[in-house]
Amino acid sequence: MNVMWMFGNGFDLRQGLKTSYRDFYASDYVQTNNTNRIYKEIKDNTETWADFELALGELSKRVPDLETAIGYGSAQFHTDVMQTYDELRSFIQDAAKKVKAPKDKYTLTLELDHCFTEAYRVRYHEWMDAATKSIGEKDYIDVEAATLNYTTNTRNPLATTPVFFPDSEYSRVQAKGSIFRKVHGDLTGIVVGCDNVSQFDTAVFDGLDFLILKETICDGLGNERMRFLTSINYTHLFLLFGLSLGATDGSYWRAIINRLANNSNTRAVIFDYRPAPAIEPHDHYRRRYYESDVAHNASSKVVTKRFLAYADSKIDKRKKERIEKEQILVAHKFEDLFVPSSNCVNTVSKMTAAPARAPELATA
Repeated sequence: MNVMWMFGNGFDLRQGLKTSYRDFYASDYVQTNNTNRIYKEIKDNTETWADFELALGELSKRVPDLETAIGYGSAQFHTDVMQTYDELRSFIQDAAKKVKAPKDKYTLTLELDHCFTEAYRVRYHEWMDAATKSIGEKDYIDVEAATLNYTTNTRNPLATTPVFFPDSEYSRVQAKGSIFRKVHGDLTGIVVGCDNVSQFDTAVFDGLDFLILKETICDGLGNERMRFLTSINYTHLFLLFGLSLGATDGSYWRAIINRLANNSNTRAVIFDYRPAPAIEPHDHYRRRYYESDVAHNASSKVVTKRFLAYADSKIDKRKKERIEKEQILVAHKFEDLFVPSSNCVNTVSKMTAAPARAPELATA
């Protein structure tokens, strides 16, 4: 069985890194610069730049009109884009230096029962139980981790950590964390841009796709993105943590959905962060509702539909309904999700070398 953990900026934020786009917008890089048009647009209307990459593509579509109105053309826009990328990289690098690397690395556990409401807990437990029982005594669970973040491996406590099942009913199954992919590069060459040509003005970036199109940018940094997309086609359990599920990464969500559609014996767990609302101490009704399974399940349906909005139009209605009802599980509780390595017994060292990915599970 193949498992893929996929991390977004939400993971870095939980580690105390101030690396969100909003943090960047509030920095001196943006606030004290009065010549960069991108920064001016951000300061004039920060809310429209919540998704930086999508907003950058939208701004490119306005460049022809801006050139007519104020003489701001493609050449100046390209200069501003490159300055923004350079300063964003410097900002994230500075933010990473302000947070001490953890003394203890963390393991990735598949004991997720505590993360779900009862309905999702039952579905996850039944699937996981069946999946692990199908694994032979000499087989293993192969786990890889992929991150869309730019922070360096030494700052990421999961970068070189094997995977364990501490004190678990699944503990008889050995796991090996053999691969850690930095899909969007690192601070030596970050990947910022759009997912496809519909998200930006192709004329403004004529011959300069490497400035805006993620596929082209990634190709220039190596083949990690293609390896990542290939791995999706062999994964049985996706664990998506700290990801905004934005449109500029739509090709990744589409690939995962295609995998779910083509193999009913696959699952995707989406960890959905819901900020706790401001509730007065005496308002126990509202607090109990917010913490209830009913509220969590209602939120989960919204997340599922938002994710499935990226589905390929060729996927038929029956498969989409199956994915929605059976294959996507939404988790809201993250306590004890990452277990300190010192609490685990290392069984991986006893294992023999494993192939790149474990064998395919049968399709139901």
